[in-house]
Amino acid sequence: MMKNDKKFNFMTVPAALRELDKIEMIKGLDNEYRLDHAVTATQKAILNAFGMTAQDIKLKAQELSVELARIEEEAAQKKAADAAISG
Repeated sequence: MMKNDKKFNFMTVPAALRELDKIEMIKGLDNEYRLDHAVTATQKAILNAFGMTAQDIKLKAQELSVELARIEEEAAQKKAADAAISG
C-alpha cells in the first residue's frame, strides 16, 4: 500500500477570513496606494479556492489606487470651489 506524505490542511471560514483580512494597502510617500506586504502562501491557497491569484489582488490594488486618487482629486477640486464661493 502506498502512503501519501502530503498533509492536508483545512481552515475554518472565520480563520480564512482573518487570514484574508491581513491583506491591506498603505498610502506611500508618493501618494499612491499599494499592498503593505506580499501575499502569503496561505492567502494564495485561500484565493486559489475562489479562482483568484496573487496577481489578481495586485491588479485590484492598482485599480483601487487609481480610483482613490481620482476621488481625492475630486474632493480637492470641490473644496477649492467651495472656498472660492464663500471667500
